[in-house]
Amino acid sequence: MKTLTVLPKTINISTNKGDREFVVRFDRQEGVGLLSTRGGEDYLMLDSIDYWFDLVQYSYPKKKVCACKCQWFFVQFDFVPREGTGDFRSVRIRAFCTKCGKEKNIGSIDLRYSPTQHLLDLPISFCANPRLKCRIKRTSGYWRREDRLSFLEFMVDDLGLYATCWYWDSKQKERRLEVLNNVNRERLFSTRLNYLNYYFSSAQPEIETTDGEGGIYVKGDPWRKDEIIQFSSPLTMVLRRGVGNLYYIHLSTQRIEAGVVRDKSASFGRLCDKIIDWLTGNFVESRGKNCFDSIVEYKRLVEPIDL
Repeated sequence: MKTLTVLPKTINISTNKGDREFVVRFDRQEGVGLLSTRGGEDYLMLDSIDYWFDLVQYSYPKKKVCACKCQWFFVQFDFVPREGTGDFRSVRIRAFCTKCGKEKNIGSIDLRYSPTQHLLDLPISFCANPRLKCRIKRTSGYWRREDRLSFLEFMVDDLGLYATCWYWDSKQKERRLEVLNNVNRERLFSTRLNYLNYYFSSAQPEIETTDGEGGIYVKGDPWRKDEIIQFSSPLTMVLRRGVGNLYYIHLSTQRIEAGVVRDKSASFGRLCDKIIDWLTGNFVESRGKNCFDSIVEYKRLVEPIDL
């Protein structure tokens, strides 16, 4: 019996004012994008608001340009269904030059959560100031396992913070979110815990989640809007001199609310200062700003060789 393929649902993008011609900016790696009208208004694609302001703290995506040098496009979104559900698994973004009509493949955004129907109803959302910046830090460090454990002990034992862990449960084959308190404290330091992110906070946080394929997904980046420090699972980096684990810590002493930058509490600011002071006192910063490497890993992987 022949299986019927469910075709994507294609929509032509326009604003509620009827604007259809856009300058397109899109970051393929992060899967976020911005559309700007001839009237100077900006609109974020899909749920890009969860990631856009994190991205622009470091770099601003460039405009897409047609081969004919035109920067204005008509835009289409192809919503690709997830078979057997009422959700979409991805959205393909296509653009057509307003001058020569040539199609340009902008990119694709994967949707790993549910529900997704609201994205079809509201594919773009108005953004008053897409260039807003706030005080955030994203530190990185080449660490060993013992460095990771030392950091966890500092956060939980010395600072007395709650540790909430988003992880992959290999037995149940799903993502889960769990507060690691005194009852299950040993799990915090387990080398077998396939964690995705740790979230540290002075009070037990209310982390927004959604159900999706493979279990629970944390919505957006809670460290940006709430008083939370995020410690991410490491990236395995294959360098010329060996393989290392690069860890990231995310924190911000400001948040963006309704297009306005607002300060978080003074007590949270002092907490962030303590964390940076600890990193400064325990690791080397030779690789650059906001880089805190284990001296052992720096010498093994990064330090220039004296020829």
